[in-house]
Amino acid sequence: MKKIKVWIITGALEGLGPAAIKYLLAKKQIVLAILLPGQIPTPLIGQSFEKLHILHIDPANESDAQRLMDDTIKSCGTIDILINNSCYGLVDMLQQSNSSQDMENTVCEKLNGTLLTVKFILPFMKAGFNGHIINLPPKPCIDNTISEAFYNDLQMALDNFSDNLQAELSILDKKLTSIECGDRFIDP
Repeated sequence: MKKIKVWIITGALEGLGPAAIKYLLAKKQIVLAILLPGQIPTPLIGQSFEKLHILHIDPANESDAQRLMDDTIKSCGTIDILINNSCYGLVDMLQQSNSSQDMENTVCEKLNGTLLTVKFILPFMKAGFNGHIINLPPKPCIDNTISEAFYNDLQMALDNFSDNLQAELSILDKKLTSIECGDRFIDP
């Protein structure tokens, strides 16, 4: 990569997050890593923090999340690429849920995080010349500890969101890439 770009990575501690951050920092890119409140960025320790900005954003607190994103994005000047990885760990979190209320809260947190991130970033992408969103779905459900129907409904919701977002972005001459992880894409 010859040009320095500004990347936002949601769900930065799971899925492709840590590997993408290490790669991008090695290429001298600017990375905004989004974590949930209380998450400790252990996999990121030892990384160059000169170009790495860690943001703890609570999707349930929209006004604080909006302010934090606005301040950070304004300090960077632009947003070039969003890796929307926040739903990757959804299956693991659902498997650890103790009740249907826990499952509902988990789904709301993950889906709201995805929707809010795009909502906050889209105006900056619309204003700039660049813009690419990469959506990663939840990792596949490879056992029967949660309902396959429930997982499929979540996947369909995210697919529909991506399709509608693609239509909007194409009008703006921006790109959307949806990556299907498959059953071999698992955490190390």
